Amino acid sequence: WSSDVCSSDLELFVAEEGAGAFLNGVRLRAQPVTTLQPRGTVHHRYMPEGLPEAMRAALEPYDRATDLRCAAVEYTDILRGRREFGVFYRLLPWDHVAPALMLTEGGGCVLHLDGRPYTPQSVDQPTVVAASGAIAETVLERLAGLAGSGTTTHVIEESAHAQVRDRA
Repeated sequence: WSSDVCSSDLELFVAEEGAGAFLNGVRLRAQPVTTLQPRGTVHHRYMPEGLPEAMRAALEPYDRATDLRCAAVEYTDILRGRREFGVFYRLLPWDHVAPALMLTEGGGCVLHLDGRPYTPQSVDQPTVVAASGAIAETVLERLAGLAGSGTTTHVIEESAHAQVRDRA
């Protein structure tokens, strides 16, 4: 469960694996996209230097949504159709596990650049959060060149290796 305590309305999101996602007891399904340019955010705060700019350039054209600086709110906004995608790098379980479950139970996707799904054990890396498989595919296709680029891949791999060492 997750509650938006900053909202003027009491909003309680609940999800259970295999049972769906709910807002105040009403089942939620990710909304279909009706625009040609997906609306979303590249969450750059913890990304290695140069990566946010490369991602934004690769994603153009897209409608840039405001970074709300709260993963749970971003995921639930995607679930409610207020935006179509987000790209995160820092994957702390307490920030991503519950909202990822809510989004996937509501029909959305949470995938790494290589197409693997997010898990609570995922180390920091670019991760696409999307309202549907189609939106995730569009974003992943646009970012495909970054997954194999030398400098970007090296920075991502070094960060991942450091996380594994630190968690061991």
